[in-house]
Amino acid sequence: MLIDGIHIPLTVPFTRDGESYLRKLEYNVGRYSLTPAAGLVALTAASEGAALSDEEIGETLRVIGASAAAEKVLVAAIARDSVRGALAIAAQAAAAGFDAVLLAAPPQWARLTAEEVLLFFRAVVDALPLPVMLSSDAGAQGYSLSVDMIAELARHRNVVGLYDDGRGELCDGGVAGWRAGCGDGCHGTGAEDANEDGGLPGDGRRECSGSCGAVGGGCCGSDAGAVGVRSAGML
Repeated sequence: MLIDGIHIPLTVPFTRDGESYLRKLEYNVGRYSLTPAAGLVALTAASEGAALSDEEIGETLRVIGASAAAEKVLVAAIARDSVRGALAIAAQAAAAGFDAVLLAAPPQWARLTAEEVLLFFRAVVDALPLPVMLSSDAGAQGYSLSVDMIAELARHRNVVGLYDDGRGELCDGGVAGWRAGCGDGCHGTGAEDANEDGGLPGDGRRECSGSCGAVGGGCCGSDAGAVGVRSAGML
């Protein structure tokens, strides 16, 4: 599975009466499949994935899985704040042919201790049927993972990468701490994310992957402005 390169976040289109516009979603996925982007990401926070019912999520994932080109990496963001809800979405993603899930802590969990948040991540990651990309977002709609939390979760064999928005501790002088926590065998690679309108460089987000089977630090630092596909990270 190629986890380096541009990953396009998909919007969830609706009809005027509020129903999922699946034909439009199918068209969008087909259009994005013609681009050089490496992957497509479903149900992100910006796509209103959290507003969908379980049935609508299943329909959305099935349409994306059936419409995407075979070579595209498909990642499903988990928009649930319970272990049971997260596992239900992961099962639907696996059935739809997705390659990985994107797991984040709900923003309202900022009041919890780091150990309580880690407990949620461990419980979900242990039981997931797909590889896991962690999500760290320091914005108002996200939860920023500390370097120590990332290093701890990176030790799990099912964690293969990290989406970072470039505003958190990892990209604020924390790469050295990540490397110390992950070990000498980690060498990160990174790539610019994309916006929702056609695969152009997006809002500065980075995707990192590491050879230790977890996250990498190459997305931050002097080369943080790199755009497009860089060295390939394979799983």
